[in-house]
Amino acid sequence: MTKTNLPATGREAQITTTLKLLGRAENVNVTAPDFATAVRVQKAAEEILTRKTLADGWLLAAQKSASIHSNVTVKAGTTERVAVTRLRDIMGKPDSSEDATVKVTPDDPNTIEITWFTYGWCQFGVSDGQVLMVRAECIRLKPK
Repeated sequence: MTKTNLPATGREAQITTTLKLLGRAENVNVTAPDFATAVRVQKAAEEILTRKTLADGWLLAAQKSASIHSNVTVKAGTTERVAVTRLRDIMGKPDSSEDATVKVTPDDPNTIEITWFTYGWCQFGVSDGQVLMVRAECIRLKPK
């Protein structure tokens, strides 16, 4: 797997532009190799994301998470919705896409069908034509 360089490249600018439209993070959730790591990463990510918008904090939260353990994934709901057509207008063709079933919130037993559109380290989760979630694959990042 290739690691993404972090300078403000065209792709990073596109990600930031999209994140600006999505508002703030809510219902942050972490997948990690073990429970202790998940707790540490979740706390670090939430500490950043409660103070910042997604545009200002998502990359920082992903970098901080990667510095704790490289093999973690951070997922969050978004306070604003963006049409998938707008996502494609800004981001272009994704590197890949993957269909999945996810919980909207960690404590909710209900699930939704979602398609993850991958752009390097950052993924956008789309359901019913709207971006509802973001996900960071920290293994694709270099720690800050």
